[in-house]
Amino acid sequence: MNRSALVFIAGVFLPSLVLGWLALRTLGEQQIILERRTAELFQSEADSLAFLAREMMVQRQEEFTLEVAGLIGRQPAAAVAAGFSAGTTRLSPEAVLFAIGMDGRLSDVSADSTSSRAEDFLRENRSFLAGGAATEVYQAPMERKAAAREEASAAISKSKDSKVMEYSRQQTARTRNVVPQKMAELAAPAAGLPAAIAPEISDFQNATATGSSGILARFVNDKLQWFFWTRPEDADGITFGCMVPTSAIRAWMESLPERIQHPELCLAILDERGRPIIVSQPAFEADWRRPFVATEIGDVLPYWEAAAYLLDPAMLDSATQTSRAAILAVITLALAAIVVAGFFVVRDARRQLDLAAKKTGFVSNVSHELKTPLTAIRMFAELLEGGAIDDPAKRNKYLRIITLESERLTRLINNVLDFARMDKKHKTYQKRPLDLYSWIGSVWEGASLHLSESGWQCHWQAADAPYPVLADPDAISQVLVNLLSNAEKYGSDTKTLELHSWKEKETLHVAILDRGPGVPSGQERKIFEAFYRANDSLSSGVPGSGLGLTLASRIARDHGGEVTYSHRKGGGSCFTLILPLTKEGCL
Repeated sequence: MNRSALVFIAGVFLPSLVLGWLALRTLGEQQIILERRTAELFQSEADSLAFLAREMMVQRQEEFTLEVAGLIGRQPAAAVAAGFSAGTTRLSPEAVLFAIGMDGRLSDVSADSTSSRAEDFLRENRSFLAGGAATEVYQAPMERKAAAREEASAAISKSKDSKVMEYSRQQTARTRNVVPQKMAELAAPAAGLPAAIAPEISDFQNATATGSSGILARFVNDKLQWFFWTRPEDADGITFGCMVPTSAIRAWMESLPERIQHPELCLAILDERGRPIIVSQPAFEADWRRPFVATEIGDVLPYWEAAAYLLDPAMLDSATQTSRAAILAVITLALAAIVVAGFFVVRDARRQLDLAAKKTGFVSNVSHELKTPLTAIRMFAELLEGGAIDDPAKRNKYLRIITLESERLTRLINNVLDFARMDKKHKTYQKRPLDLYSWIGSVWEGASLHLSESGWQCHWQAADAPYPVLADPDAISQVLVNLLSNAEKYGSDTKTLELHSWKEKETLHVAILDRGPGVPSGQERKIFEAFYRANDSLSSGVPGSGLGLTLASRIARDHGGEVTYSHRKGGGSCFTLILPLTKEGCL
């Protein structure tokens, strides 16, 4: 038994614990995979927002190009350029227009407007637009060949004077204005993450030397300025442009939130200082410089970011905790199932061992039970055969003993054979309607006669006949014989036996009562188990095989009834056979 328990623990329980530990260990990896997939999914949302922002800028630049082309289509390019700075554009009433000729001369914006905006524009950009000063610029040409761009960059690099080089050295490398949570491992938040875009050192003339239109941005007093420019083919080399203020770009972007709604995210566009320009969830508050994921919009909006923030920051932790709880629950249930299964395995093994021990005892008991009547039969038969007994009374007594021992031997063998048939489901019954009263009387007559000869006091208290049942009379008779035999074996000290039979509602009750020691407390159910004996016959001197009550109980169940046990008031036992009554006729 102990060996089986050790094999179970070593072969089943310990491997299950190891598997549970490995499952918990891999949970951390699953959390990383979940966060990575979530980040990839939400990154696509930020990428889509960045794409929409770029498309918005490109679309507005194309509108400006078409607007200029429409003006040139109605009058000569020089005439359009002469009055261009004094006009307005549909892009924004706050935009400042300008035109630059082939000689690099800039339209005098201040001559056509007295606004401080125009004056500030000329003061900050005259030298840059006329080609007199080179600064860091970010440009997104609408059409430009890579080879032409490389040649222009090389020419600009050769023409830089010492002043430009000194200015370049004074510039510090810019970093992104946000540190996405899913990219924080690439650089410390204090240092920032490097931007993907790279500025060029150039002036407006060289930056727009190739291509026909584009968007150019640069920092002035640490603020971004955007320039839309176009050079139509029939414009005689004149470049038309406009400086777009941040307020205009903000107004353009306000139409995007309708297209960027997400149930789990707040999407935002951040300017070059990390401040929100538009937010898909107006009531949402967060550390704008620490989005979950973010994407640089690019050259059209340098250092602007399309960022995504979790509406519920604990969402990933909650999903992880749910996964952990699910895995722990599965592991716990699996281990519990193993423990419960192990308990039943051990209990069944113990039951099988007990059954094996009972079978061993049964063999010993049956051998002893067979030997006793056979010895008696042989002894009295030899006495009768030798002719030594002349007294007729003794001869009849010996013949009676031989008959009783033969019946006892037959009953024992029948019990063993019937149990074997029932155990293999081969037991069959010849059931028929009958009056059980007469069969009970027949069994009682034989048993009471035998018991009376041995000094027993027998009494049958019977209710009025008939007792109509549907049963196999031989099988029911065997039940009664087994119960009477059991009472004879255990009630031999007082030698008092009673048989009660009565009808109660739709059932027939046949009770056999003795004044024996009774069944020990706690063993009332066990006595109906196969091979079970409260006291072993070899050590107690009480004969029996341990099958009588088992067969009686099984036969009763096969007839729709049962055999019950109860303690008799005043001491002793009461075994009751209960069978269903029938309304059919009796034979």
